[in-house]
Amino acid sequence: MKDGLQDFIDAVKKDRRVKPSHISLYAALALQGENVARSMLLQQAKIAESTLHRCLHDLQAFGFILYEPSYNPKKKSKIILLYGGCYDCVERTAG
Repeated sequence: MKDGLQDFIDAVKKDRRVKPSHISLYAALALQGENVARSMLLQQAKIAESTLHRCLHDLQAFGFILYEPSYNPKKKSKIILLYGGCYDCVERTAG
């Protein structure tokens, strides 16, 4: 996991599109275990919910993650970290 996070940091040094919020979110994802709640991601990455969704879509567009939103409040979205792991980590909650 640590090597994967370092690989990500090395890659983003060359990518001007990546902002601090992207790095913060990726680090929170990489350092958490599986099944992390959305609220925990927001707290640990220190970002707002609207930023979470934007950053997830951006990180996928930039090639750093694969993101499959569930669109179902009772199912988790799937996020695959392409630099350092695979987690089903974002819970979709109602409300």
